[in-house]
Amino acid sequence: MKLSIYIPTLQRDALFNRCLGSIERSIAAAGRAEYDLPMFCNAWIVQKPDDPPGVYPNGGPVTRVFAEWKRHAPRIDVLAPDVYLDDFKGIVADYHRADNPLLVPESKVSSGRLFWALCEHDGLCFAPFGIEDVAGNEEYAASCKLVTANAAAILSAQGTGRMRGIWRQSADEKSCQVTLGAYRLCISYDDPQAYGAVIWKGGDDFIFLGLGYRVTAVEAASGEATITVKGAYTMDADDLAASIDNAAGVTTLDLNGKTLTVKSFEHPLKGTVTKGTGGQI
Repeated sequence: MKLSIYIPTLQRDALFNRCLGSIERSIAAAGRAEYDLPMFCNAWIVQKPDDPPGVYPNGGPVTRVFAEWKRHAPRIDVLAPDVYLDDFKGIVADYHRADNPLLVPESKVSSGRLFWALCEHDGLCFAPFGIEDVAGNEEYAASCKLVTANAAAILSAQGTGRMRGIWRQSADEKSCQVTLGAYRLCISYDDPQAYGAVIWKGGDDFIFLGLGYRVTAVEAASGEATITVKGAYTMDADDLAASIDNAAGVTTLDLNGKTLTVKSFEHPLKGTVTKGTGGQI
């Protein structure tokens, strides 16, 4: 007599991950006995919600088996996604959890993804796959230079709730709102590739990075002021008293008697901050 045991597909996936996680636990333990360094395991993620295991490589730390991996491979510090699908925001939100910091070891080359990972989700790493093949991508290189120039501000803001990422992932995204300190920032996208970050340094002091978006800062007691972050990291201050110190890159906006301080940075690719006419800075 032949006995057959049927195990549903997702249960088979969980069982396989439990076994693989146990193996990874042993390997990680042996490695950390020699060099006690943080370890991550990256995954070929599920491509479509209804894909069964086997359509994607079975056994990796995909979100549907997170619990098994966390339980059976505790020596692995970070479970990380390889993200080539379009919904980057949704995928990294699933991987960024209280028990799992975000680390992106593979992705498409994208300035928006770079800022979103590091500044919206306090990412440990964003590493596009095949970076050596895009040596001529000056726009992405310029974004990396901008991040590097402001690494201290970004790192000090990570995990504090004082920083938010800005990125227009798709054309149907028109705007977003974030609250930092006493201000509600209404961010509207002026460019199809709008991206960047805002860092609140405390009080009325902000740093804006990126390009292609307009920010309206609203405070109940003081009214509102509007600035625009454009291709050269310049800022518009329409119908407002504004001044700029080119050496320091600091713009102050008169918000109905209250000063809002905004620090901008020269874009490594597109030129310097210049003062123009008609309220442009």
